[in-house]
Amino acid sequence: MKIKKLNLIIGKRQIVIVALLITLSIAAFLNWQFATGEQAITVMDIDEKTKKEDENSKSRNYGEAELVNKNENKFQKGRNYIKQAKLDRNSSYDEAIENNNKLSSSQNLTQEERDKVIEQSINLTEKRNQEDSIENQIKNKKLVEDCIAFIDENRVNIFVETKNLSPEEVTQIKDIACGVTNFSASNVVVTQTS
Repeated sequence: MKIKKLNLIIGKRQIVIVALLITLSIAAFLNWQFATGEQAITVMDIDEKTKKEDENSKSRNYGEAELVNKNENKFQKGRNYIKQAKLDRNSSYDEAIENNNKLSSSQNLTQEERDKVIEQSINLTEKRNQEDSIENQIKNKKLVEDCIAFIDENRVNIFVETKNLSPEEVTQIKDIACGVTNFSASNVVVTQTS
């Protein structure tokens, strides 16, 4: 009786697959982390904020001096957050697509494995195009100064850079995301970064 030995040699293919899995896991975790943050906005939150601002403006004297902290500019922090998030997202996509391209050209893959890698690359490209389309449509309608969209398997998270977001603007943003992804409005979360 001959016993087959297990081949425990780690090749380039296994290293690339592990690197892709780690990258995708980190991206999924970050997406979940940002989606469950305290900054998620709902239409009810905006209505309550608008009512409070109306009540405050009735009791406030116009022309009254207010202390402003010039060292802390929340709007600038939101702008930096979105720019950095776009850079990180784009580099992650570029790296994943490049790894898939290298992997698909490898001679060690079977045709079935090669087809799966190519399908993953196509899915990543489609997801990236959908996110870009959502962002461009929102900016073209001048709803916000800047934004970034993250598409998950069943959810769209949109982070917007604006000082005030009305319920109508939230609805327009959700409509854009639903039109691009075919998700329902309940699966679209809009978060204000400033």
